[in-house]
This record gives sequence, C-alpha cells and structure tokens, in this order.
Amino acid sequence: RPSGGLRSGLPLSCITRPIVTLWFAIAALLLPTACGRDDKNAPPPTLTLSGTAFKGPVAGAVVQILSLDASGSPDRLLGSGITGADGSYRIEIPPPSGPFCVRMTGTAQATYRDESTGGLTPFGVYDTLLAYCAAAGPATINVTPLTHAAAARIAGTATGSDRTLAD
Repeated sequence: RPSGGLRSGLPLSCITRPIVTLWFAIAALLLPTACGRDDKNAPPPTLTLSGTAFKGPVAGAVVQILSLDASGSPDRLLGSGITGADGSYRIEIPPPSGPFCVRMTGTAQATYRDESTGGLTPFGVYDTLLAYCAAAGPATINVTPLTHAAAARIAGTATGSDRTLAD
C-alpha cells in the first residue's frame, strides 16, 4: 500500500478535500441564520403609490401625497414627485395611519393634451386635481377630473357639525 493513501489506491487528499469543502459550504449557509439582525438599522417600511395624472396626460405637474385630518383636510406632506411625459408618477411614502390625498398641482411647464383640439394646453400653477385614498398596500391611484369631483363630494360630507371623514 502506498504511504498516505487508502486501500483503493487514491491519495487521502482526494477524499478529505471534498469533505472539508462540503463542511465549509454548510457552515456558510448556516452562519447567517445564527447571527442576529439589528432591526434598529433596518430601513423604515415604505408604501409605493403610482398612477397617472390625467386630463389628457398631464406632464410636468407636481404630485403630493398628504395625510388627512378627521375633517378631510390635508394635514401633513408624506411624499412628492413630478409627473412624467405620459402623466405617470411613482412615489414612496411611509405607510399612512389613515386616509390620504393625492394632490396634483400644475407648474409653469406642466401641460396636457386637450382631447378636443389635440393641442398642448398649459396646466398652470392654479390648476389642481385631487384623489382620496385609504390604501394599506401598494396602490395605483389615478388623479382625474372625476376623482377630483369625488374628493370634493367626500370633503363636503365631512364638514357637517358632528361628522368626520371616517363617517
């Protein structure tokens, strides 16, 4: 028998090297589960909201996500962004604790394609559209003249003497 080998004639390193490699692979897989995770350094959870600002696609408008107080009035800014050329937006916010509002406001550069003429029309700084929402997870919230009318109706019903937005 050759020295340092097995009866089969294979050197001992041919058998021990794969076994040692296997042990290191198992240890590498198990090591992360044995270590604790420090949640204090974990990023806070976020909620992704996306949608389209549409009166014809509105490009270059400011979109703000605002929490609402009990009367339905905007309370606190949660996040903001600008609409793309196709009117789309995508904003990440901290998860809200209640209903919130998506407010689209025009800028000096914001425009939309007028459906009747086909031409570009300014969506100025005094132009605003709203949408109310109570999403608990990622959501698509389009902001349109119809959602604006619904938001106005909801806000109007919440202004009664003993009524709240939750009613």
